[in-house]
Amino acid sequence: MQKLLLTGEVRTPLGAFLLGGEITGGTGTAPTTRAWRVYGSYAVMCVTGGTGEYRDANGARERLAAGSVVTVFPEQPHWYGPPKGKTWDEIYLTFEGAQFDLWRTAGLLESGRPVAHMGEEWETRLRSFITDLATPNRLYPQRLQHFRIFGDLLALLLPHDVTPMTTGVSGSADWLVHARALLTSASAESMGLENIARTLNVSYETFRKRFQRETGISPAQFRLQQRVESAKRLLTYSPQMTNRQVAASLGFSDEYHFSKRFTEIAGITPRAFRRTVIGG
Repeated sequence: MQKLLLTGEVRTPLGAFLLGGEITGGTGTAPTTRAWRVYGSYAVMCVTGGTGEYRDANGARERLAAGSVVTVFPEQPHWYGPPKGKTWDEIYLTFEGAQFDLWRTAGLLESGRPVAHMGEEWETRLRSFITDLATPNRLYPQRLQHFRIFGDLLALLLPHDVTPMTTGVSGSADWLVHARALLTSASAESMGLENIARTLNVSYETFRKRFQRETGISPAQFRLQQRVESAKRLLTYSPQMTNRQVAASLGFSDEYHFSKRFTEIAGITPRAFRRTVIGG
């Protein structure tokens, strides 16, 4: 069973937190074939119950247990999961962007060290971070603080004899960045387009016309595209999820509405997309 803790992107000019959740009774990335997965984004996954194994194309092979943390790199072929016929529990967060690439250059993220064995405290801090991250209507300076907090979490994964270069965050959000962040992080149910316009201190018509002029699409279409992107990430992370489960997780009215909108935006049905993920 999957419970999403972060369903909409939290995006700034520095990078984005994409998807976060916990899986109970999970089976890993490819339980049947154990084929390599290339995820396309960064992720951290912490095992919260059960045991298993991590392997990647670089030759890494490590046992996993409760408290083990796997860092996934966008281009790195990898596999992880419990023994065949068994399940485990996990919590995860996916992310992408320039700040994380910079941290990788600085050594805070290192593909040669994909697994760290932590404990319950790290899991608790990650869960608390995702919960705070998912809180809607955060101000831009608060979003920047999330990068510092997450950087501290990643630093705990490093060996004690490694000191990564300190990286800071700076800059200010322009109108379009703020608008995109609001559209991405707030669901239609919790924050309508008129409310977003008021948050930006403009009328709805001004908001709609300016957004379309600067992006080429309407705010409503942008929001739909982001929901479909979230669905793609969810299906990539957990291809075993049904259309009904994805629809419920992302706020679509039902599985048929989800399938129709997914096909309209992605140009491929959810079923066909799953096949590309699992290589079948």
